[in-house]
Amino acid sequence: MLCRLIAIVAVLGYGRLLMSGPTDAGSSNQHFDVLVLAPETPVVMRIHVEFERGQTLEDNRSQYANEWFGRFDTNSDDQLDDQEAFRIPTFGRFDDLSGELGDEWARLDVAPTDGVISSTEFLMHVNAAMGTGLSISRRQTRASQTVVLYPRLDVDADGQVSTEELTEGLSLLEPFDFDDDESLSAAELQPFPASMQASQAMQMKAEQSPFVVLDRTLNLESVLRRLQSLYGDEVPVDTWRERLTDPHPDVDVTIQFPTRRPKRITVDPVSTSERVTIKGESDRRRLALKLGDLSVDATLRDAQASIEVISSKYLQLQFRYADSDGDKHLNPQEYDKLNVEGAPFSAVDVDQDGQISNEEIASFIEQRALLSRCRLEMTIENDTTSLFETLDQDEDRRLSPREFQRGVDPMLALDRNGNGKLSESELVTKYRLEFAVTRPAEFDDLSGGGAMAAMAAEARLPILRPVTQGPEWFRRMDRNQDGDVTWREFLGPRTAFDQFDSDNNGFIDVAEAESSP
Repeated sequence: MLCRLIAIVAVLGYGRLLMSGPTDAGSSNQHFDVLVLAPETPVVMRIHVEFERGQTLEDNRSQYANEWFGRFDTNSDDQLDDQEAFRIPTFGRFDDLSGELGDEWARLDVAPTDGVISSTEFLMHVNAAMGTGLSISRRQTRASQTVVLYPRLDVDADGQVSTEELTEGLSLLEPFDFDDDESLSAAELQPFPASMQASQAMQMKAEQSPFVVLDRTLNLESVLRRLQSLYGDEVPVDTWRERLTDPHPDVDVTIQFPTRRPKRITVDPVSTSERVTIKGESDRRRLALKLGDLSVDATLRDAQASIEVISSKYLQLQFRYADSDGDKHLNPQEYDKLNVEGAPFSAVDVDQDGQISNEEIASFIEQRALLSRCRLEMTIENDTTSLFETLDQDEDRRLSPREFQRGVDPMLALDRNGNGKLSESELVTKYRLEFAVTRPAEFDDLSGGGAMAAMAAEARLPILRPVTQGPEWFRRMDRNQDGDVTWREFLGPRTAFDQFDSDNNGFIDVAEAESSP
């Protein structure tokens, strides 16, 4: 315990480390700090993202905002008056001018309140519309991994499931027993195809994921509860609170997305702490790390849509082909010949004059390409046995009352830190992290968007195995065919049930049914 406490204090450092509330000291669009809640010790991973000439996500967002600011600033006085600000889109989507601020523009006039919109105020509006620079999503590989158990069993929201929460599981999850058979199938715990698809790339909630972004959206109280629950109360909560302010990284990861050179992901071995091990199989496209006692592989993915990789030379050739009347502009009918996915006529026609010039479409493509470099997406995947699969001892894709009752021992066998609770990271032997730069989610109007196809519905349904043992009355009463008869299934008087249930565990099994009370 003392060694573990020393390790935790070392992670925090003797100065301030992790976070007392929303500040600028943690993640920004210059870099991102991710707290990794490994079973034995927390680890801070700092992620840097670089583009051409060392540009950052923050630089890309500023450039995107400045170019649109210049379009609205028709008199070129470096500010937007009431007439110019009127056209600012409500939600920052400059490729869709249908939702303009109108007279509401004044709510952006805050720094200072002087009757005009400055470029700084405009950038604040764009950043708010784009959301956080780093998003974390999860990719599931099996239907049983999409089952939502942790947040539903985790009554105290500490990111772990205790033995008490597990044994109360069936009563806690009773509202999801839609067929009222006293068992819970994967289909019931993740019942709708739409939610199945969403859960395959679900947004990772802080109370569910061992990866927590330290930024302004952080639920500090939730993280504090998790830290104390995972690592004990030797470190006072006020110390955690103070030190969750200025993150000191255990490892610096740099991700490079140049336009014309290969992408790279590297780590600085000099600044890496003793809590991080860089494995020998790492190369420029893949990092193999051990963060605390958690193994992590990190790779890169290209997430650009087709519209963002169209060359200007190709567009010029296509433009001349589509311009049938040779007036160097495209009307809606001519523009349709280009067949550019994700670029509707109204979005490209910025000046709304009913025709599109070569400059307008080239500018639109450039803006789209820039927009695609404004967010870092981290997708988390693991192929380890889920809690649902751990409890489902007979592998029939459902959890019976007996499996909840007997689930404590299998759960504690996986409890690596010995605190009597099970966190998600204790189930996982290795995480795979996939990084990509892409559009902010609020700006992603292209079809697909990286969403995975829904799994086949039959993969979520329980496997019903007919009961072939025991007397006929037993087989008939076992309505859910799980090999046990509960009091709800039993059709006789309570006294008869209690006589059969010789071990008083609430179930009549085959052996008990075959004995005469």
